[in-house]
Amino acid sequence: MTNWWSRQKAYSMPNYVTKGHFDRSMSDLRIELDNKFVTKDQFTHSMSDVSRRFDEMTTKMDAMMVILLRLDQERIFTTEWIRRIESDVTMIKNHLHLA
Repeated sequence: MTNWWSRQKAYSMPNYVTKGHFDRSMSDLRIELDNKFVTKDQFTHSMSDVSRRFDEMTTKMDAMMVILLRLDQERIFTTEWIRRIESDVTMIKNHLHLA
């Protein structure tokens, strides 16, 4: 019975592995791994960049929250000021018998 490997003309696999074949296979594997994985330095640099961007984003978000808080307080103060002015106007109208 012939197996599939023995029928392949382009690919002949010996019964043993030579040192040259092993070295070529390992160098090909190293090249593939170098292209797929990052080093610790690359990872650390990327993480520091992500951390820096996150810090910038949170700083900007904090600034926006301060602005929004001030706008909300200003809206509340303006509403209260309008109520006070309206009550003063009603009091003056009552005093002058205009209402």
